[in-house]
Amino acid sequence: DAFTLPPEMQTFLLSVQNKDPNTFRLFAVDTLNGHFQDGFFTNMNYIWDAQNAALLKNDDGLKAGITQLADAAPEPEILSISNAATSSGISVAFIEAKYTVKNASGQDIVILQKQVVFFSVKTGTVAITVTTVEGLKNNIFPVFDAMLETIKVSAQ
Repeated sequence: DAFTLPPEMQTFLLSVQNKDPNTFRLFAVDTLNGHFQDGFFTNMNYIWDAQNAALLKNDDGLKAGITQLADAAPEPEILSISNAATSSGISVAFIEAKYTVKNASGQDIVILQKQVVFFSVKTGTVAITVTTVEGLKNNIFPVFDAMLETIKVSAQ
């Protein structure tokens, strides 16, 4: 049935097929009217990475690891990094990045990512990333921020 979907959705699904399910745990695609722009579907992914836990403990490590965690190509431009703690004391980092890719029509489109990385989990690193086009940033990022407020992560 996936091959009856628009070509851009087929491309997205085929790209997910090649991801390591031990790391890339969940993908969500926003199919609301108006949220498919410039040949790009806004999407979110949940990553569990036991290998990069130590790498991501400081800003330099975050900058080095964001491309690998988000599996972004080309390498993104880091717009901001901030560190905080959740109400339950879990250390987190918030990262915003952007990069430019060509859509199926060959046009350049600016892609923005917002990522939260949870450090103090039992082993490894959990990251949640939302990726959208520049024109939807003001609609998508506030919803992502509100969703993050509802997440409870345990260090145990």
